[in-house]
Amino acid sequence: MRTPMEERETWIYLEPGDDRAKVYTSDYQYMNKFDKLVSSSEDWICDKVEKCEGDVVSKTYYCPKEFISFRSKKVSRTMTDEQREAAAERLRKMRETKASQD
Repeated sequence: MRTPMEERETWIYLEPGDDRAKVYTSDYQYMNKFDKLVSSSEDWICDKVEKCEGDVVSKTYYCPKEFISFRSKKVSRTMTDEQREAAAERLRKMRETKASQD
């Protein structure tokens, strides 16, 4: 039983005196993102998995507080056609390198 869209939420707990942030989420998009961070970094830990009728409905993660950031404004970048093409080429090479390593 998946959590309905309007009931999904993500909470970040920053407690004084603790150098870790606690992140609770019932949003599957964020669970996937955080699970990738857990698998690729020792700094991220999945502490708790809650299930309902066999389906995962929420997870709790820990990470260093300095990984949490809040932006003061949206930043938009304008790129020239040449810059956009160079970025696309870098991304293509990165994907090819990753595919050849797997």
